[in-house]
Amino acid sequence: MAPTILRVLQAPGIQRIFLHDYVGIDVPTLRSLEGGGMNCYAERALVMAQRGDIVAVLDPVDPNYLHYLGDLGVGPGTDGVVALNASAELLNTSPRSLLARLAVDGDAISRVAERIDRTREAKLNPYFASPVVAAVRSRLENCAGREVIVEAGSVGATDLANRKDRVREAAQVLGVPTPDGEVCGWSSPDVGCVESAHALVEAITRHIAGTGSVMIRGAWSMHGVDNLTIANGDLDVDGVRQWLAQRRHLCTYLVETRVPLVASPNLQLWISDDGRSVVHLATTNQRLDARSAYRGSEFPHRTELDGDLITSALTLGRWLSSMGYRGPLGIDFIETVDRDSGKRIHLLAEINGRINGATYALALGERLNQVRAATNRSPISAWVTNTALEVRARSFSELYDLLGELAYTHALPCGVVPYNTGLLPRGQVHLAILAATVEDAKALERELIARVGTI
Repeated sequence: MAPTILRVLQAPGIQRIFLHDYVGIDVPTLRSLEGGGMNCYAERALVMAQRGDIVAVLDPVDPNYLHYLGDLGVGPGTDGVVALNASAELLNTSPRSLLARLAVDGDAISRVAERIDRTREAKLNPYFASPVVAAVRSRLENCAGREVIVEAGSVGATDLANRKDRVREAAQVLGVPTPDGEVCGWSSPDVGCVESAHALVEAITRHIAGTGSVMIRGAWSMHGVDNLTIANGDLDVDGVRQWLAQRRHLCTYLVETRVPLVASPNLQLWISDDGRSVVHLATTNQRLDARSAYRGSEFPHRTELDGDLITSALTLGRWLSSMGYRGPLGIDFIETVDRDSGKRIHLLAEINGRINGATYALALGERLNQVRAATNRSPISAWVTNTALEVRARSFSELYDLLGELAYTHALPCGVVPYNTGLLPRGQVHLAILAATVEDAKALERELIARVGTI
C-alpha cells in the first residue's frame, strides 16, 4: 500500500499536538509580514489534525468555521481546539507568538496538557523545530507527567535542513543537480556594506552571463523575503549595497544563474521517528510570484522527470535522516530545459525542513476523499490552492454567503474549502479549490475570484 500523508496522520495509538507557530521562526526580514496576520497562521493546522488531536491557537477560531469543518469530517473537533486567548483582556497583552506564550504561561501550558490522552502516544508537531520547541516540550512533559515526542528531530538537524548553503554543498556531493552558481559569504555581520556588496557583485558578475539573469537568496530565509533577481545590464552596485544594508543579519547568500522555469515541483517526504523510513508522499507544483515567493500549489503534478525527482528527493531525505532530522520534509526543485541538450532537467531549489504550504492541502484533500469513499462517492482527483487572494468578506459567514454554491460539500463533485480563516478580518484567506483536473480547478478559481475577490 502506497504511503500517504493521511496514513501518517491517522497512525493508530498516536495523538498529535499541533503548535504551528509561524511567528516563532527567527527570520528578521520575515517580520515585515507580521501585519499580514502571521500570528493567525497556527489555525492552518486544523485541516491537518485528525479527530482526537489537539490544535493550539492564540485567538479563538470562528465557531461557524469549526461547524463547517465538522460537517466535512475534517479537523480535531471543537474539543480539540485550545485557544490560549480565550479571555478578551488577553487579546492585546499576551505574546503574539504561540510558542513564546506556552514557554512562559503556566495556565496556557496546563490547558494544552489537560487535553492529552493518556492512552495514546503524544507527539508534538511544530511548524518548525525552533529552539523554544524544546522548552515547550519540557513544560508539557512536566505538566502532563508523561513523555512527549517532538515530531521534527533535533534543532541542529532542522537548522541544517533549512540552510540553503549547506544543502547546496551536500547536494553537489550527493550527486543531486543544482543550478550553476556559488555560495557567497563573509565572516561576520560587522563586515561593512561596501566590502560585502563588492563580494556579492563579483559573484553576480561571474554568473550573470550564463543566462542573462541571476537569483540571489539569503542562505537562511523563507517566503522569498530575502530574494533578489538581477538581469544583465541592470546591475546597480549602490542598489545591491542598500539591499544588503537591510539584511545585516545575513552573511551568506546563494548566487545562482536563473533558468527558464517550466515547473516548480515540491516533493513531500516524511521521516519516521527512528530515522529508518524515508518515504515520498506526494508531488505538487508550486505557484510562485515574480519574486519566487509561494502563492499556492497545484496537485497532482506529473512529469517525465517523476523518477529523477523522487530519486533526488529521497537521496537528500536519507542524508538529513542520518543527521537526525525527523518528521515532515518538503524539497523544492526547478524543472527547466537544458540549453545544450534541449532535454528537460531538474535542479534543486531548496529544502523546507518544516511543514510547508502544500502539506495542509494534501492532508485536507486526502481526508475529504476518505469521507467521500465511506459514503460511496467518487474521489476528487485534483486541487489548487490560492494563498494570496484578497477578499471582500471579513468573517467566515460573509465568505460562505459570497461563495454560495461554490462552497464545497460532499454532495458536490467540486468546490472551495477556505482555511486560515483567522486572516479574514484583514480581508485575506487561504482557499483550496477542488475539481476533477487542475485545469478544472483553475477555471473554478477564476469564477471564485470574480465572486469573492476585492474589486
